[in-house]
Amino acid sequence: MSSPHPLPYARTPWFFVLLLLAGLAGFYPSYLARLGETDLPRHAHGVTAFAWMVLLIVQATLIRLRLRPLHRRVGRLALVLVPLFLAAGLWMTWTMLQADNPFSRRFGPRLAVADLSSLLGFAVAFALAMKHRRDIHHHARYMAVTGILILPPALARLAPQVLPVTSFEMAFHTGYAATEAITAVLIAASWRRRQPWPPFALLMALQGVSQAIKACDVLRGEGER
Repeated sequence: MSSPHPLPYARTPWFFVLLLLAGLAGFYPSYLARLGETDLPRHAHGVTAFAWMVLLIVQATLIRLRLRPLHRRVGRLALVLVPLFLAAGLWMTWTMLQADNPFSRRFGPRLAVADLSSLLGFAVAFALAMKHRRDIHHHARYMAVTGILILPPALARLAPQVLPVTSFEMAFHTGYAATEAITAVLIAASWRRRQPWPPFALLMALQGVSQAIKACDVLRGEGER
């Protein structure tokens, strides 16, 4: 008996596992190692983000095992988890804006806009993934976008641990530049295989908006000196 034809995106579970590991490594010093010192909004954001990454891994694994009916049933959890994740993200952003410390006063407003653009991008990518749920190529890529959005903040926090990064601005742009490079590879690979590339173009646009916002912050700071 011949084996079934190869399943598309068979390695996707490992891709999401790598994203989760990058997130855990990046957020370990500032969050995981200081759980007792962290406020409730950040806990809510961290827990819902972790739960979302685990759900992506589980869903990709179910497809890898050809358990499509179970994939659909488990996927209903997203209808609860996505609103919780977005609400937690908004709560954390509001808390950051209300904080009275030098970092929040200096970077808070523009970081808030960047965070809000990421939350909006997450919501749009998820909505499009649901719209294209019967088209595996579009659905898989839009779901991947929701996971890749963890990379810029994670890599920005990881950069000072492994690179000679000496400022918040350098860390911020390093995280986004690395994610943009990964996104460019994904766009090129999709183009070469004649598969949908607009989902990753959406991701690239979101990253460009966040970097442009931060660049304006840097220029404003230079102008005030």
